[in-house]
Amino acid sequence: MDDIGKGELFFSPPNGKLRLADIQDGLKTYSFDLPAGRSCPQALTCKSHVALKNGVSKIVDGHSCKVRCYAASLEAVYPAVRIRHSKNFDAVRHHLRRGGSNELANAIMQSIPATCTRIRIHSSGDFFNEKYLKSWITVARKRPDIIVYCYSKSVKWCIDLKKQIDNAPNLIITLSYGGKQDDLIEASGYKTATVVFSEESAKKLGLPIDSTDGLASNRAVRATALLIHGTQPKGSVAGKAVAQLRTRTKIRQKQAEEKTHTYK
Repeated sequence: MDDIGKGELFFSPPNGKLRLADIQDGLKTYSFDLPAGRSCPQALTCKSHVALKNGVSKIVDGHSCKVRCYAASLEAVYPAVRIRHSKNFDAVRHHLRRGGSNELANAIMQSIPATCTRIRIHSSGDFFNEKYLKSWITVARKRPDIIVYCYSKSVKWCIDLKKQIDNAPNLIITLSYGGKQDDLIEASGYKTATVVFSEESAKKLGLPIDSTDGLASNRAVRATALLIHGTQPKGSVAGKAVAQLRTRTKIRQKQAEEKTHTYK
């Protein structure tokens, strides 16, 4: 892994889902990530983090956790991912302590890859205080050539800073349900996202499923569903839902293969 200094920040290249969105949209996306759970003060039903015990990574689910955070699962499996997220967290707080929001904004801008045309803030993590959110507002305002988007459960800070956020039209924030401040979301005027356990649930809610993040960075789409995925606690409702979705996917793949074979 690259050595990351005390104040250096690391942007990650796109994962499989973001690469699909890039192909569809003709963009180049990078993500900026913080530790799952530890940087998410308003998370509730998805609150999970990774703890080290005798040098071994272990996922710790919050008391109200119903949907285990996918990013926490990745951090548990890949130590390099956990370390990079943690070093980003240390660097962000270092800049905020030393020079506030403006210093951090400058550090972020200096770290953006030259080929980047879209930033996903927080494939892992969230806005952990208002000053940190202000830094990203400044980044978006000073880099109007880049689409900057994210999901967040830090609802009140987004509401308090909405005027500034609206003045940066390339900054697109989606408030996601499942946090401590859900009661503030409906009247907030922001885009929204809801985690669902099945395609049928999304259909009943009248929500399109965003499978690539392409809808999250589209300001015109005001509400979306996110299909549950990743490793879930054994025996949980979420775990059973993921198993059913995987079975359904395998059946569809088999049917597609049989159909292709028939036409040959």
